[in-house]
Amino acid sequence: MMGGRALAGGVYGDPKFEDLQELPSSTAQCPLAAPRGTHLWEFIRDILIHPELNEGLMKWEDRREGVFKFLRSEAVAQLWGQKKKNSSMTYEKLSRAMRYYYKREILERVDGRRLVYKFGKNSSGWKEEEVLNRNKEL
Repeated sequence: MMGGRALAGGVYGDPKFEDLQELPSSTAQCPLAAPRGTHLWEFIRDILIHPELNEGLMKWEDRREGVFKFLRSEAVAQLWGQKKKNSSMTYEKLSRAMRYYYKREILERVDGRRLVYKFGKNSSGWKEEEVLNRNKEL
């Protein structure tokens, strides 16, 4: 936490979001993750696969297809900024970073749907069977 400091959207200092700061680290607990630290797409995945910690930030639109929607985009951006020690993070900056994953086929845009994205063929760890297998290993 950043000393209980409140920002627009109110996630810093809000006790109901404290657990989100402790999402399982993709590098520490996910055998499928890259060893260099948490990437943005992994952070998004981890929020989605831990609904008990999600607090209405994001939701699955179609879990089987990997389609998800941001419900509180600025709050997610603030949490990402906190994780990366960037207090000026906004959803505009976060979404620009997400576009980097399009060419690598880790994330895809869902045409005609605002705030809706899809995990691409080069993403991992979000499918229900992958999550179940990972939980068995932990």
